[in-house]
Amino acid sequence: MSRDFPAISTLLLGALALGGITGCYSPAKPLPPALNEAVSWSAEAEEAFRAGRHAAAQQGYKNALDLHIAAGNTPGIVRNLVNLAVVQHTAGQNAAARQSLAALERHRAANPSSARLDAETYALLAEAGWLQAHMCIDEGRLADAQGEIDRLGSPSGSARLLNLRARLLLAQKQPGEALSTARKAWGTARGDVLEQADAARYQARALEQLGQASEAARWYQTAVPLDQNASRSHLVADDWLGLARTAQNTGSKEQSRHFARLALDAARRANDASRQQQAQRLLRAP
Repeated sequence: MSRDFPAISTLLLGALALGGITGCYSPAKPLPPALNEAVSWSAEAEEAFRAGRHAAAQQGYKNALDLHIAAGNTPGIVRNLVNLAVVQHTAGQNAAARQSLAALERHRAANPSSARLDAETYALLAEAGWLQAHMCIDEGRLADAQGEIDRLGSPSGSARLLNLRARLLLAQKQPGEALSTARKAWGTARGDVLEQADAARYQARALEQLGQASEAARWYQTAVPLDQNASRSHLVADDWLGLARTAQNTGSKEQSRHFARLALDAARRANDASRQQQAQRLLRAP
């Protein structure tokens, strides 16, 4: 399972959505204690997520969610349900992530006043659609993924949409089209570290599928510092794994083991069992 969804960007959007909590309170009127506590839980959850402690992150978002539900604070409910789904997806728990997104839809249906949400909360709601598309690709439901992409309503030339399309094309075993699409994403992602990293990685994967190991390695090397700067340890591990595979394919056994050890370290930091297993298999390769 690739789990390529840019989770950190969603969590940062969640931080922006704090305006949805504080907007109805003046500086002279502090937040109610329950909402202050909810904000603290969300901050702790984000910190845990960045450290790869997914269970702690989930519990923090659940604690914050309970407080927002008790207070009837829709922006807080939206923010924590979406972020909870992101963490669950990153931890490989797609079924749980779908339950969180279903709870979000039930809340919106039961609260028609949510039509008046602030812009930041609307942005988080849009993240749910991106997450659905990535989960469909994870699960091999490629026709459903295409349907989700068609419903996103994002500008056709945006780096983020191009990257998502490149990922789908890779899953469809169309590396030539994926490479072309990822190159377009790279060309339009200037200044966006997350999208640059994804575009570099998808170019590398496409080139790897095309048997161009040396060129693939160059793009994996490009992706590593970008993912490191974005604190995406699970994708840093993925980049190192790509470098280990390309080194193995060119007969550089020692270099392959070196990259596999780096991948294992990054996967452990991310608490990513699947990528740890991939790195260990490469280390055991003859």
